[in-house]
Amino acid sequence: YEYISAHPALQSKITIGIFNKAGWIKDCSTLLTTGQLILNKFSTVLSPQLPKGKYYIRFAIGIGFYIPTHNSNKIELIIE
Repeated sequence: YEYISAHPALQSKITIGIFNKAGWIKDCSTLLTTGQLILNKFSTVLSPQLPKGKYYIRFAIGIGFYIPTHNSNKIELIIE
């Protein structure tokens, strides 16, 4: 939070990783940036196209061509 706040020009893209008990399933791109996340003013729509079940998501920060790294706690996702 402090690093992102101190560098407002850094507007890295946010990716949402989807996992189940066995591990990573896929990543979903978003239009969110790190600046929006630290302001706690954001919303996004996620259409993961997955079968019913329990999953979890994690937010990841991507910079340039580097693989996004997960930077959040697990957030439960239930598809009914």
